[in-house]
Amino acid sequence: MRALLALVLLLIAATAHAQSTVNSYTTSSGSPFTWNKPTPCNVVYVVAYGGGGQGGGGAGAAAGSARQGGTGGGGGALVTGFFRCSDLTSMVTVTVGAGGSSGGSGGSSADGSAGQAGANSMFGTFVTAYGGGNGIGGLATAANRSGGAGGGSGGAGAAGQANAGSTGGLPASAAATSGIAGQGGGGVNFSPGNPSEFGGAAGGGAVSTAGSGESGGGSLFGAAGGAGGGGVTAATPGTASAGQAGGNVHVYVNGVSSAGGAAGTVGAGQNGGDGADGNSTQGGQGGGSGAGNNAATAGNGGKGGKCGGGGAGGGGGTTTGGNGGNGGDGCIYVFAW
Repeated sequence: MRALLALVLLLIAATAHAQSTVNSYTTSSGSPFTWNKPTPCNVVYVVAYGGGGQGGGGAGAAAGSARQGGTGGGGGALVTGFFRCSDLTSMVTVTVGAGGSSGGSGGSSADGSAGQAGANSMFGTFVTAYGGGNGIGGLATAANRSGGAGGGSGGAGAAGQANAGSTGGLPASAAATSGIAGQGGGGVNFSPGNPSEFGGAAGGGAVSTAGSGESGGGSLFGAAGGAGGGGVTAATPGTASAGQAGGNVHVYVNGVSSAGGAAGTVGAGQNGGDGADGNSTQGGQGGGSGAGNNAATAGNGGKGGKCGGGGAGGGGGTTTGGNGGNGGDGCIYVFAW
């Protein structure tokens, strides 16, 4: 027994004095990167977030028409892994998933464009954190719409849908459901985004009357969803709605009481606020959505925070809709000692 106790104390002392290294990869610019196994090295811990989905652009149409905001993008998943150094190769390719950014244009006398999905973040073949689904564009015709779904530990979140919910990343298997364990939160038709545990949360939806958009879902450990954009009702000049708040982190709520990126206010069609960046302890917040405007161009959606936050939808505007906010890039943190 004394010999065993002495061995345990020796191991504890050796670990306490072991050299440690931390490598942080928090931008897709320059990705992929190369991680080199340090010497000495006993254990490696990896924290990875997928990229956030981009919000959809708001519709632009003449007074008298409905001017619907775009829906919010889903957040990226959190996936972690512990490894013995001897099980890893000497060099590992690190790919930071880009947040969606190449779509989401506000419509000019047209419907808004769909956003772009967030990309997956990968630590070689050892860890993959999947990206959030994109929001879709607002319409000048009546249709309820859901936000992009959150990424999961086994698959990417689905894009927002017209008149239907969206399905969170695997292991989620049904649309419009809250995410538990590694499931991504699903988007809900004309409702706030669903929350998640380790997966990403869903973006907020939009209602057929082109009134208020919906807030993004929150995530306990993954990244939050972006909000759906405010709209303008089918009248002359029509009633414009404010944007909604993006989803928050370290909460498990369906967006109703989220407090991520700030909502755009009615008036001159104000832009939504950006979500706060995440880090190794939490994912990025979702962006706040742009406000509708019954006289001119609508507000743009806010960006999702770094580490996978979903971008918000742009507001519906008169002639020109607001642009959807970009999703936040993923992040990868590698701890070795």
